Amino acid sequence: MKLRLFVLGLLAFLLVLPLSSTEFKTEGYEEVDEKTLELKPEDYRNKKIFYQGVYASTQTSFPPYVERSGIKAGKHYWLLVTPHNLPVIVKKGKDFDEPVAALKRNSTLKLYGKIKKFKYKPDLSTLPQYYLDLDYLEVIEEAEDAEEPKTPEEKWRERVRDIKERERLFRPPLPPK
Repeated sequence: MKLRLFVLGLLAFLLVLPLSSTEFKTEGYEEVDEKTLELKPEDYRNKKIFYQGVYASTQTSFPPYVERSGIKAGKHYWLLVTPHNLPVIVKKGKDFDEPVAALKRNSTLKLYGKIKKFKYKPDLSTLPQYYLDLDYLEVIEEAEDAEEPKTPEEKWRERVRDIKERERLFRPPLPPK
């Protein structure tokens, strides 16, 4: 009896093992050009796609129509990635928290997901009606670190130096004697 239970347990473990693979399968995703996606995201509604975009920032507050559609600020991230008329919505969790936090501005990303339509229409026609429900995020090219920000004192000295230089260059000519 114990041997049967052991064998059944071992078989169940071996059957579940391939399902728990952490590698993302990219089969079934259609590559879409960024410009095409910017012009007509509705053509790809409910289709699995992937595209490359440039990361700008992350938003944690959403417009009211997005919240009414069931996408809550406490449970999701809104990634601003080109094209900007197609927001990338990411569900918060162990799979995406660390990668989203590590993103740097102007990094090139490859985004895999499904195009969906918000359940509610936006109040303004310029706001997006479709979004990418992100399945997988891949960093293609990480942006270089920006210069360290200047201290207020350095900014002030630089500004004074610029003003003095401008005065020196554009000093009106002296009147003739």
